[in-house]
Amino acid sequence: MKSEENRMEANEELTRLMKEHDLSVQQIADVLQVKYDGVINWLRTGSRKQPMPKVALLALRLSIELKRI
Repeated sequence: MKSEENRMEANEELTRLMKEHDLSVQQIADVLQVKYDGVINWLRTGSRKQPMPKVALLALRLSIELKRI
């Protein structure tokens, strides 16, 4: 399913942004106002991986751009 592919790409971008900007799971959870475990689920690999919502990725990009984190 194409939508599922796009969400998995969002997970990969999350990983890239975290490395590029030296962000912790807690920082991501705080800025997106989601549970720590939710971010952990987005970072999982394999069958237990949960897709990151596109709106959460957009919010993260904006927060980084605005230097909120």
